Amino acid sequence: ISQEIVTAGKLRLSQAIAMTEVNQANLSLLGERYAVIGSVRSAYYDLYALEQRIVVLDQLVKLAEDAAKNGKILFDKEQIAKLDYIQFDVELERYRAKATAAKRELPAARKRLAALVGDHRLNFAELSGPFEELPIYSQENALQTVLTTHPEVRIARVGVDKAQA
Repeated sequence: ISQEIVTAGKLRLSQAIAMTEVNQANLSLLGERYAVIGSVRSAYYDLYALEQRIVVLDQLVKLAEDAAKNGKILFDKEQIAKLDYIQFDVELERYRAKATAAKRELPAARKRLAALVGDHRLNFAELSGPFEELPIYSQENALQTVLTTHPEVRIARVGVDKAQA
C-alpha cells in the first residue's frame, strides 16, 4: 500500500499569498496617506480662498462706504433721488454682512485645517498660495496615471493576482 503526498509548491504558494496580502496592506496604507494629503490640501486652499475673499470684501466695503458718503452729499444737494441714495446704503450693508459672515467662518476653517494636520494647537497666520499659477493637466495623462498608480487600482490588481494564484 502506498500513498502519494502532494507537497510540491505549497510553501511557495503560501509565501506568495502572504506577500500579496502584505502588498495589499502597503497599498491600503498608501491610499490612506493620499487621502489625508488630499484632505489637508483641500482644507488649506479652502482657508486660503476664504482669507482672499475677506480681503476682497473688505475692499468692497471701503468702496461702498465711499459711494454711500458721496451719495449722501449728492442727496443733500438734491442731485440724486432718495431711492438712489438708499441703494448705496443697501449695497454697503450687503457687503458688510458678507464680510462679517466670511470673518466668522475663519476660525472654523483654521481649526479644520489644524485638525487635519493633526495638531489642534497650530495657529495659522495668513496663508499664501499660488492660485495664479495652477498647473494645467492633460485629462488623458491624468486618467492614465490614476489607472496605473492609484493605490485602490493596485490593490485590486494584487487581489486578482492573489485569486489567480
